Amino acid sequence: MNSKQDEQLWGVIRNALVITAVMAAITLGLSGCHSSSVPSALAINADAAVARGLEAIEGSDWETAETELTSAIDAGVLSGDQYEETVLARAKARLENDDLEGAEEDISMLEEGAAAMDQVLALKASLLLRQGDKSLAKRTLAEARKINRNVIAPKGL
Repeated sequence: MNSKQDEQLWGVIRNALVITAVMAAITLGLSGCHSSSVPSALAINADAAVARGLEAIEGSDWETAETELTSAIDAGVLSGDQYEETVLARAKARLENDDLEGAEEDISMLEEGAAAMDQVLALKASLLLRQGDKSLAKRTLAEARKINRNVIAPKGL
C-alpha cells in the first residue's frame, strides 16, 4: 500500500469510528431521556418516604420522621432542592429526637451552600442552644436574620 491508500484507509476507519460514536451517543441519549421521563420505583419510594417523614414531623413523631427521611436520602435519587429540604427536615427531627450528633452532621453538610441558609442557621442556633452555647446561638440566629428577618428564634433564646 502506498501513502495515498493508507491515508484513504485511515479516512474510512476514522469516519466509521465517528459514525459509531455518534450512533452510540444517540442511543444512550434516547435511552437516558426515556428512563428519566418515567420515574423509577426507587424514586417513587423515596418520594413516599419523604411525604411520610414530613407528615411524622407535623405529628411530632420524631423517630418515624428520622427513619423515613433517612430512607429517602439513602435512596440517592432525590433532586437538589428536594434533597436539601429532606436533609433539613431530618436535621430538625434528629434535633427534636435528641440526636445532637446526627443533627450536627446534617447541619454541617447543609452549611456548604444550602439555598435555604436562613433555615439552616436557625436550626444551627437551636442546636447550639441545646449544646449549651447560648452566645454562639445568638450570633448564629443574628446571621440567619440577616438573610431573613422573619426567622423565628428557638425557645430559650
